[in-house]
Amino acid sequence: MLKKIGAVGGAVAIALCWPMATGQLGERIYLDTIGQYANPYLSVKNDSYDRGYLSADAVSQVSLKGELKTAFEEEGLPTVWRIHHHVTHGMFGISTTSELVMDDSLKASVEQLWGKGVAPFTLTTDTALTRATDFTFRVNPLKADDGQGTQADFSAFTLSGSVNADGAGDFQYQWPSADLTTVANEQLRLKGLQGGGEGRLDGQFWLGSQQLSLESVSFNDLSSDQSVSMDKLAVSMQNVLTEQTGKDAAPLLTNTNQVTIGRLHSLEGETFSNFNFQLAFTDLDYPSIHQLGEFSEKMDTEMTDAEIEATTKALDKLVAKG
Repeated sequence: MLKKIGAVGGAVAIALCWPMATGQLGERIYLDTIGQYANPYLSVKNDSYDRGYLSADAVSQVSLKGELKTAFEEEGLPTVWRIHHHVTHGMFGISTTSELVMDDSLKASVEQLWGKGVAPFTLTTDTALTRATDFTFRVNPLKADDGQGTQADFSAFTLSGSVNADGAGDFQYQWPSADLTTVANEQLRLKGLQGGGEGRLDGQFWLGSQQLSLESVSFNDLSSDQSVSMDKLAVSMQNVLTEQTGKDAAPLLTNTNQVTIGRLHSLEGETFSNFNFQLAFTDLDYPSIHQLGEFSEKMDTEMTDAEIEATTKALDKLVAKG
């Protein structure tokens, strides 16, 4: 009987302590992810992490950089955002809900576009102790009219998927409709965008497959009745890496692409049907491509002589082996 009581007591103790253990793991995963995040368009840093027994609250700061930052600045848009994360500690992992922090620089713009008290987006994640994560990202519907000719009516955009500890995973997204009319009396209409992919991101290169389909899209000049439209667009891409044997053998990349369009109506009034385009590159020297991709991130800054020389060598090697 004492053994049974002891066993039950031990199980209860483990159950009571486990949320704290998963909380510590969750904090470590969060801080590691923030510390290792690398992107040519934005940077992320931790502002705070307050961990409790069953839950935690964290705030991260997202800052745009490079040409994307410049573009936002030219439009008078904020280039720094703070994201609040509410983390729940479970028996077998952690769950997180993330939303935009509504400070004074954002509140007026957000309320004009999404309405009062509506979060622009929500990100929910479920992370197991193995660091495998399921996620869902949703941008809420938007409807706005600035009274000066600009109108927008966007349905909700959703992105969901999973990723393992090694960075491999899959994703799916869909955007049912989007209508935009500008002050210049130009109109964009999009319908039935969806797609997805499977693989992993290696630097700037996606290794795996991706596909996209679009029911229809049109660009209209309402003042002149000129328009361009496209129906039944489908795009697919696949990057396959093949490891080679032998001394100093480099992995080779094969890239295949396909585009099909059911109908295309041009600005001149011509209509084209059943357009099909395929393009493939085989046995490309992957280290050279990867190196060129890394150097492309520095194109908006002045490169050193050593970097220019390394870029030239990588390009020569790619041409020689490709």
